[in-house]
Amino acid sequence: MINNIYLDHASSTPLRERVKLEVKRLVDLELVGDPGRVHSSGLEVREVIESARERVASFFSVKSRQIIFTSSGTESNAIAIFSALANATGKTVIVSKGEHSSVKLNVETFGKLFNKEIVDISLDQEGHANLGELIDSVEDAIKTAKGVALVCLQLVNHEVGTLQDIEGIINVLAELNVPLMVDASSAVGHVDKGLLDISPAYLSISGHKLGALQGVGALIVKKGLTLQPLLKGGSQERNRRPGIENLFGIHSLGVALDELSQNLDFEIERSRNQTTYLIEKLSQIEDVEIFGSLTKRASHIVALGVNGIEAEPILLALDQRGIAVHSGSSCSSETLEPSPILESMGKKADSSLRVSVGWTTNISEIDYFLESFLDCIEDFKKLRKS
Repeated sequence: MINNIYLDHASSTPLRERVKLEVKRLVDLELVGDPGRVHSSGLEVREVIESARERVASFFSVKSRQIIFTSSGTESNAIAIFSALANATGKTVIVSKGEHSSVKLNVETFGKLFNKEIVDISLDQEGHANLGELIDSVEDAIKTAKGVALVCLQLVNHEVGTLQDIEGIINVLAELNVPLMVDASSAVGHVDKGLLDISPAYLSISGHKLGALQGVGALIVKKGLTLQPLLKGGSQERNRRPGIENLFGIHSLGVALDELSQNLDFEIERSRNQTTYLIEKLSQIEDVEIFGSLTKRASHIVALGVNGIEAEPILLALDQRGIAVHSGSSCSSETLEPSPILESMGKKADSSLRVSVGWTTNISEIDYFLESFLDCIEDFKKLRKS
């Protein structure tokens, strides 16, 4: 029996081997300086940070000064939303119903603070945001002189893996001078690199989802935009994000993206082959439904549900067999709450399991998951009949 099968890479993926080696090497150097100081110790630390910034900028084909290091994708989203709404004269914020809670809740919080009107955009049954509805909302806001402060649209849905058509809308928004924020945390490493070269007003990423340390993220800001800092208290990150920089986290992010840039096509092909195989096998199981798009999707996520069986007992039964997957619903330590994203897609909101592969996954782990999953389903069906 295979034990400890990790199929929750969309939540957090293991540290890459090169990241481990590079971080250990950096720890052994025992650098202690404040990177904001001009003495040699500070400049040594600054050199590491700026090297990482160049690596991040290179991956996204932007200038290094556009990169702001943060603690997470969540913080990156919060900074972008706060700044956009603080600067904007427009009164409308347009958000798809598929957005991560760090987008939804920050839009709600800062929308109230800056007296903005929030417009939600519906999802279709595959999890695509209704772009016609989005454009209509933008045009209505412009016609009524309310204006648009910000549009928020994730690149990949974090629950079902559906790939949003950012390319189909970004030029339209640019022509209307409407800023777009793209949450790309679930996309980096799992979509073709060309889809990331889209130049929105703001693009957020999270380090731990691509093999860097937990506790580091980045916000990429379009050239020419003035960013209002969310926090006060320091001049770090060009006066845009105060607080001393996370040296080891930032270094790990640069290393992870550098490795990913060299292996991206290979990793995407491998994970797509694994999830395609998984979908083919799951589709043969009675009462199993695959959620999200089967064609326009990230390479690493498969979301599914079983008719008549909620996600929680399956999740726990798989865990007892040494398999880590995630429910598509919002998890706390004690309860699994129905997913508002699945509700928006017209699906049963408490039935979704999310299986996500990553750079450490192999096909034998997929086979073991399938065998165990089928055993669990049969056991629950027997219990239901008894």
